[in-house]
Amino acid sequence: MKPSIEQQVAEDIEARSRLGVKKYGFTVADNPLPLKAWLQQAYEESLDLPIYLKRAIVELETAENDMTRTMRIVADWLERSDQIQPEDQVGRNKDLAQELRLAMAAGKLNRR
Repeated sequence: MKPSIEQQVAEDIEARSRLGVKKYGFTVADNPLPLKAWLQQAYEESLDLPIYLKRAIVELETAENDMTRTMRIVADWLERSDQIQPEDQVGRNKDLAQELRLAMAAGKLNRR
């Protein structure tokens, strides 16, 4: 069974802590930085978050657009391939193409 999201976050925190100790030689609790420096570091890290989020959103939008284009190409191919199908298959690909176009129009293929 896959660990819960909470367990995964806890594991990430633990791994990050080990990395910090390895890199700096001491834990956060043992770091002598004054409170204002800790707040400044936290503030600077939080400024990066919206940049990371926007980049991920753009990547998902691009992938979604690529998928939509691919589905249109597949639907077009299915419609054209009907012309080369054996007699008992004629109309089947056209039906699949129509189903694909309806699903795309309804947004069913874009849900995550």
